Amino acid sequence: MPGYEELLVVLADRKHPEHRRMKEWLGRPYDPEAFSVEKVNRFLAGLPWPNVTEPALGKILLARDRAKS
Repeated sequence: MPGYEELLVVLADRKHPEHRRMKEWLGRPYDPEAFSVEKVNRFLAGLPWPNVTEPALGKILLARDRAKS
């Protein structure tokens, strides 16, 4: 998060010494307000992977962690 927050500060200030370099690094215009959690969730729900409930995922991860130790 700190790196992302710094990126936003740099992009918001055209006089910031890193502004031009960060714009070049991004390679395209960036709008942090354009992100939509709902849109991402719809996209992820459409991916062809098994749907797992949160409790089931917890059991899977717990079993994996136990197997590692």
